[in-house]
Amino acid sequence: MIYFLQGEITRRIKIGFTTRFIHSRMGSLQVGSPDKLVFLGAHPGDERTEYELHNKFQEAYSHGEWFNESHELTQYIEQRCIHDMEVAHSVDSLVSSGAASYEALLQLDYKEINERYMSYLVNKLG
Repeated sequence: MIYFLQGEITRRIKIGFTTRFIHSRMGSLQVGSPDKLVFLGAHPGDERTEYELHNKFQEAYSHGEWFNESHELTQYIEQRCIHDMEVAHSVDSLVSSGAASYEALLQLDYKEINERYMSYLVNKLG
């Protein structure tokens, strides 16, 4: 999953990839950060997606996987991401399993996404 975190004071945005829960990754990063990190959004993707995004926003590059806040980057996050961490995990599971497309899920509200995810789990376990 691709995630976007922002430093509350520096306003720098991390574009990262994780196979773990975002809570866990965010906790690991928070320990080493003097700045409070805020979850901005996430969407399905892999290491290649992360690399492509780093290239796409290279004009805003700061250091490592951190980027300066820019109109293009914040617009991308607003338009292409799920902004609720729990819903983002549900979306990632649905998309990675092939149960739904990301574009179709973006058309739904968070309640509908969670209903689809619960139905997916019931069918998977049943």
